[in-house]
Amino acid sequence: FVNEPEFVNELVSLLQSGDEVPEDIRVYAIRALAAQAQDRPRQSNVLNVVSAGGHRGVLPSLVQKAVASLTNESGTCSIPFAEALLFLVTVLVSSSAGCAALREAGLIPTLLPLLKDTSPHHIDLVISAVHILEAFMDYSNPAGNLFRDLGGLDDTITRLQYEVTHIEHRAKDEHGEMEVSDSNIMDCSSQQEILVPYRHRLLLKALLRAIALGTYASGNTTRLHGSEESALPACLCTIFRHAKDFGGGVFSLAASVMSDLINKDPTCFPTLHAAGLPTAFLDAITADVLPSSDAVGCIPHALDALCLNHAGLQAVLDSKALECFVKIFTSRFYLKALSGDTPAAIASGLDELMRHAPPLRGPGVDACINILKRIRMIGGADTPDTEDSDVPTPMDMDSGQQISSLKEEIKTIQNDLGDDAISEAFLLECINNSIQMLETMFQTADTCRAFIEKKGIEDLIKLYSLPRLPISFGGTSTAYNLFLTFRSFSSH
Repeated sequence: FVNEPEFVNELVSLLQSGDEVPEDIRVYAIRALAAQAQDRPRQSNVLNVVSAGGHRGVLPSLVQKAVASLTNESGTCSIPFAEALLFLVTVLVSSSAGCAALREAGLIPTLLPLLKDTSPHHIDLVISAVHILEAFMDYSNPAGNLFRDLGGLDDTITRLQYEVTHIEHRAKDEHGEMEVSDSNIMDCSSQQEILVPYRHRLLLKALLRAIALGTYASGNTTRLHGSEESALPACLCTIFRHAKDFGGGVFSLAASVMSDLINKDPTCFPTLHAAGLPTAFLDAITADVLPSSDAVGCIPHALDALCLNHAGLQAVLDSKALECFVKIFTSRFYLKALSGDTPAAIASGLDELMRHAPPLRGPGVDACINILKRIRMIGGADTPDTEDSDVPTPMDMDSGQQISSLKEEIKTIQNDLGDDAISEAFLLECINNSIQMLETMFQTADTCRAFIEKKGIEDLIKLYSLPRLPISFGGTSTAYNLFLTFRSFSSH
């Protein structure tokens, strides 16, 4: 290509020829331009050629004609040709220079009509268009304001409402059929595959990210209005209430949008509360959190946003939302979700939450202690009613009822574990995940002090004497991490 400097111009001339050149040849020309643009040193040359002339440039004109053809169903533009065009635009907007040039060429208003295109055959085109709009807003603050001023945010929320409502109705129909059939027992992942196809999940995620960027438009200080105030909270409520159907990624993005709305304008909480949004989120996490790293990782930050309002803080306290982490850190169901740095990320979020909302420090420490007590029971230690007389009951349940419930749950866990090797591996995973969380949380003196005052350090020490621990536990990395957790006490 170095020896052919006119190659890009020749490709563009093929596109300018229109119907004189077969469409498949023009599609290949667009793909070749995209391949050139993916090479950063050559991208500026491609960008200058295809965007020359502003609104009348080659690429803006082609995109405008393609979108008009698709939305009007005139049939003059094929889907492969439109996909190739949007792919080229996606490559070009991956840089700030490309975003600026194509924004000035008028591509934002050109792409907005695709948000209203509900044809199932065009869903990939809509996903690409939303990703491009997202890139515009991410790289350029003026693009976010323009997107909002042109009604793009309202159109995006309307499209989200359409998709969510469609999936909600489909979920209800399929759940109804499952109740009638004999084979109505299946895990969450299989339900997600059945109810929400992969492309629709991609579209939902793209729409939620675009909404998050659109509501965060620089310089925008207005409160919720229009569809933001009515349709958006209702959509988020539906996602929270049908979390298992939508999946962890969509759930996490919905929680992020809720947090952004409150953080941007804490006075909007009464509006969201009236729509039932905080209640729907709290119900979702106190029932059964999805076994996804995205879903469990978004909880502390969402709770932090809710606690900016006194009513929200009280709702979090009343729902005992922090107790959801007890099951998350002591269930095989969540082992994969807690892989990597997820426990440390959760701990950082919880630490920030307890610093911003001191009334939650006590329930947060109680949840940590309950995690350790459940790990002891999984490890074969005596149950609380025979060994401890001062077991904290943060869930405000009757003591006998709580112990009985805990025994039944531990029996179920131990039955599921199988042989001793699996039991030992699961126990080590539980210990390792919990101490990763505790070590991060103990960097704060107040949390460390509260943990000691509640005799949590005694439960931590008793982890060394669990009957189910392997004989070689002392030489494992888990034992070393446990030792490092004790070291964190010395600095306070």
